[in-house]
Formats: sequence, C-alpha cells, structure tokens
Amino acid sequence: MFTFVRCGWRLSTLGPAIALVTLWFSVVSAQPVPDTMTILTIGNSRIQADTASAKNAAIAEAIRVAVQSAATGMLAAPEMTKNFEAISQLLAAKPNEFVQGYRILKEFRTDDAYRVLLETTVMSERLNAELARTGMPAASGDMPKVVLLIAEKHLNDLDYQYWWEKHATPPDHSVSEPIAAILRENGMAVVSPDEAGNHTEDLYIGLEMAAIPPDFEAAMFGKRLGAELVIVGTAVAEPSLNRMGQDIRTIKGSIDLRILKTDTGEILDIVRENAVGFGPDLDSVVNQAFSDAADQAGRQLVAKIGSLRETPDATTGGPLILRVSGENILLHLEKLRRAIMKTKGVATLQTDEMTPNSATLSVAFEGTPQEMADALLMQPYDRFGINIKEITVDGLIIELVPE
Repeated sequence: MFTFVRCGWRLSTLGPAIALVTLWFSVVSAQPVPDTMTILTIGNSRIQADTASAKNAAIAEAIRVAVQSAATGMLAAPEMTKNFEAISQLLAAKPNEFVQGYRILKEFRTDDAYRVLLETTVMSERLNAELARTGMPAASGDMPKVVLLIAEKHLNDLDYQYWWEKHATPPDHSVSEPIAAILRENGMAVVSPDEAGNHTEDLYIGLEMAAIPPDFEAAMFGKRLGAELVIVGTAVAEPSLNRMGQDIRTIKGSIDLRILKTDTGEILDIVRENAVGFGPDLDSVVNQAFSDAADQAGRQLVAKIGSLRETPDATTGGPLILRVSGENILLHLEKLRRAIMKTKGVATLQTDEMTPNSATLSVAFEGTPQEMADALLMQPYDRFGINIKEITVDGLIIELVPE
C-alpha cells in the first residue's frame, strides 16, 4: 500500500473580490477512492464591507474549491470534459454536503484583505457515489493494471536508483508513490511483485532490467506481473541557475515517461513534466520539485490513459510467429524488433517468450511469411546478421548470427 502527500497549486477567482490559491494534501489508501480526503486551501478575500464578511467569503470559496479538487482527482480528463456542465452544477449547488468538517489553521488580515489557511475534510466516498449517480463513471473499475518503472537520480547521485534492481534499496522519497496514488484514485491497480504474488527470480528470466530498460524488456516485465500497461522512464533532479542571495537555491525536477502496452511493447504515449523547487534546504527543495512534477505527471497519465481506453484498436492482419534463437540474443533482440517494426505492413509486435538464447515474437502483419522473410533480409543490421532457417505456415524460424 502506498501512502503519500500530494501537492499542487491552483488559482481561481470569485469576481474581483476573491483570489484563492490552493495547496492540497490527500492521504490515500490502496482503495481507488478513500473514505475522506484532507485538503488544505489558502483563501485570500478583499475587505469591502467588514472583516467578518470577508472572512466568511474566503472560507466559503476555500470549501468549494476543496470539493472541486477532490472531484477532479476522481475523474479522468475526457470524463471531466464530456460531463463538465453536469459536474460544475453538482459541485456549485451543494459543496457543503460533501464536507465532514473544517478548521482554520491560520488567519491574518492586511489593510485591504483577509487570509485564512483552511483544512477541509471532504467525504470523498460520498462525493464519488454522487458522481456515479449522475451517470459519470467515477473510479471506473475497468481501468487497466499498471506497473511503474521510474528510475530516479537525486541531486549529486552518480547513477540512477530503481526498485527493480535485484536486492536494491528503493529511494527514500520515491516519485513513484504520488504517481501511483493518483492512478489508484482514478481506478487503476498499480501492481508490484509482492502484490502480484510472483516469485521474484522468475520475473527476471531472460531480462537484464537495467535502470532504463529497453521497451521490450519493460513490457515483458510488466506482462509477467499481470499488467496491461507499463510506465517506464526517469526522474532527475538538477540544479537551476536561478537563485536569490546566498541561501535560496532552486532545483529543477524533470520526469520523462513512456506508456507501453505490455502485450506488444508499443509506445502508446509520452509524458514529460518539469517543476522547480526553491529554498535554503536542498533536500527539501528536491522533494518539492519532485513532488510537484510527480503530481503533474500523474494527472497527465490519467488523462492520456483515459483517452487511450476510449480509442479502439485498429484492425490488423493475422499474426505471424517469429521463433528467434542464437547465442546471447538479448544483445541484439531490441535492434531486430526495431527492424521488424519498420517493415511495411507491420502493425504491432509483442514478445511472447524470452530466454537468454531464444525468443518468440508475435507480429500483426498484413502479408505472408515469405513477404516478411524477404523484407527482413533487405534490412541492414548492426553487428549481427540473420539466417532464416525455415519459412513455416504461420511464421519464420530465425537464427541471429553475430559478427
């Protein structure tokens, strides 16, 4: 189970009188929708009539935006867009019905404004149920299972840290945790070896699984864990040139991810997010940059995966089975896969089985086995060649021959 603190910034206005910046934190269980969600909001209201009115207006707007924040975390972007009118009417009409309680953590006034820091407890389970009753598929149960393979390089790290390295110690502040929690909020199951019940050693048969594994290895690893999608990439913290005085430093957190189908290794989409943290304590600044970038990346992943879920797969030709063998073929298999994917008529390619000296590939190809053989013989290969030993009814038997 992942438990995390999620952070993000939003700005909204209520006419010229109220400006509100929200910073929210939610404690999330392993369930797609927790019973409650605690959200912090900073309300800033102009004083026009009297101080009490300004304070009440800031509190009311803070509560409304807290409920909106909870609702947007439960729905993917396509669902929000499609049902925006109904969602906005529901949340504007009765936001207090989804609030268990609130308390003012801090408040102060200036000459013309009143500011409060409000902690609101939103009844997210009730909110989710209300969204479902209005016909919106909140926390949909048909979302895919996902594996996260995000290698991290913190400030001054010489190399990446990653959890799938055998006997590795995960990073202290993993960006995977907030991303996983956002995915879970939106109905996806984020699986790990412990949760999948796999024997760890079996997961690595025929796989090197470096910090940045080839797409086909990442897809195979995710497939063995029972996932439909694997999200693979990096999170890097690096110094920024911006600074203030001698003490305030800025750090940029960059997250670069690819969404892969585990059955084919196909790249479905790419997510890239950056965020900057600043302050005197470098560890806290790195955590801030990673936390904000992870929040943005998680929400973008939800939107992209939701869009992919609604897009039907294109129809393709029948599959060909390519049985590949050779000594230590893992050195060259990814290059062969790339060559196959460049072949005209190839729609998808998946790795069904793999060992250090053999692999079975399934190719959706609009053509005959002979046409596939002819096309592969025409391809240039780097430091190896291919010997097509046999053309079968359903595919090819191929030997990889190193230089």
